[in-house]
Amino acid sequence: MLRVVTIISVFLWGIGSSSARATEAHKLARESVETLVEIVSESSAVVSFRNEIVIADWRIKQQAAADAPQVTFSTTGKIPIADSVGKSADRVSDVDRRYLDGIFQLTKPLYDWGRNDSLVQAAEFRKRSAVQKYEMMFEEQLARLMSLSLDFVEAEDQVIAIDRDIEFLSQTLVAVRQRYEAG
Repeated sequence: MLRVVTIISVFLWGIGSSSARATEAHKLARESVETLVEIVSESSAVVSFRNEIVIADWRIKQQAAADAPQVTFSTTGKIPIADSVGKSADRVSDVDRRYLDGIFQLTKPLYDWGRNDSLVQAAEFRKRSAVQKYEMMFEEQLARLMSLSLDFVEAEDQVIAIDRDIEFLSQTLVAVRQRYEAG
């Protein structure tokens, strides 16, 4: 994105770096390019590719976290966990099971022969691929929009030129009529 804006700015600078009018045109063109960049950034195709980058980043974090220790807790109580345990409720009495009876389990893989590292690296490669797809889609959409806007500007210029020609022809016809009528 920045690459495209820079190329256009250098091109515009090279075209008209000599006059104040050219610098004003350069400012206007830069603002137009920034507007086009904002429009392209909000297009659905570009947003979907940006979301793929976010998803790929989360997959990297998820895979990196797969090697972390995991804690699990399970309970065998019949009643949900209570805030306080009464003095009469002990493990011998099975009448009112309001005590907490559970198992904490901590698991940590000792060694996986580099499997997790290679999975993290593969996820990072997928993210780089998603970034490249995003940049390609962004530049493609920006080029398409710039082409359409240049076509629009060219069509407006042609309409203005046609209006001038019609005005010139009508003035010429008026002058010819006046000469004819004058004799």
